[in-house]
Amino acid sequence: MLKLRSTATELLLKEDWNEYINLYSRFISRCHFPQTSPNDDDDDCTNLRQTLCSALSNRAEAYSKLRDLSSFPS
Repeated sequence: MLKLRSTATELLLKEDWNEYINLYSRFISRCHFPQTSPNDDDDDCTNLRQTLCSALSNRAEAYSKLRDLSSFPS
């Protein structure tokens, strides 16, 4: 997770939006949640959900920087 954040920060500072989008897209596609019952809400799952929300938000912001909202995945 630290490597992801470090790489994302480097790309953000360079304003390399395409690679920033690619980085977060790869991360998002690899997120898998364990099978749990609705009452199970362990810290790892909560942290993963929070990280996934941040990744989706950061990727959306990068798309807006490119002004390319038409390519935003649905």
